[in-house]
Parts: sequence; C-alpha cells; structure tokens
Amino acid sequence: MKLAQNYRNTREILEAAWTVVKKTEQDLTDDATFPTVEPEAALRSGPRPILYQAGTKAKAVDVAVEQVQRLVMLSYSPSEIAILYRFKSEQDDALFRSMLQRLQDLGMPVYCIFGSGLT
Repeated sequence: MKLAQNYRNTREILEAAWTVVKKTEQDLTDDATFPTVEPEAALRSGPRPILYQAGTKAKAVDVAVEQVQRLVMLSYSPSEIAILYRFKSEQDDALFRSMLQRLQDLGMPVYCIFGSGLT
C-alpha cells in the first residue's frame, strides 16, 4: 500500500528535503520501495529547517555537535534530531566517527543508518 500523504513530516521539512532529493519524473515512478512524497502531500506545517554551513568538514562536525547540544538544552529530545552526513574517503570516515564519539561522550544516544547506495 502506498500512502499519498505524509503523516510524519511538516510541509517545511519536505520542501527542504525536496530541494536535495528532487528527481526526474521517471525516477519518481521507478522507485516502488521508497516512493518520493512531494511537499504538497504534507498534512501539517511547522518551523522551517535551518541549514548550517561551515568552511571545512572538521568545522561542520563542530557545528553539528554544538547544535545538537543547543537543541537538547532547549528541551528537544535526541530522538527529534537528525544529522545527515555524507562521506566517501577514509579521512571523512574518521571525522564521522569522531562526531559520533563526541555525541556519545555527551550522553547522546546515537543511531546510524548506512545505505549501500551512498557514494
């Protein structure tokens, strides 16, 4: 069964994600396992996601850890926070692992999803 509406994310989150994953019309019809849900399918609205940019990958890790700490201090549950991180090289993998360790050292639960399709 395919759902035509999105019951989990807000329209603003879907719009931000849409700019990242926007595909061709053919791609949208080919993916039967994880069909893409367009922003118009959202049933609710909320605050716009914030995009943080950093000059280096190491600084990006620092910013991510700082923002997670800030959100938890603002009473967000760690289960409400996601970090999207793309890595390729061994150096990037080391940065990723250091970020995970820093979050764990702060007492944050960490759950990672890795896909074989990541490049």
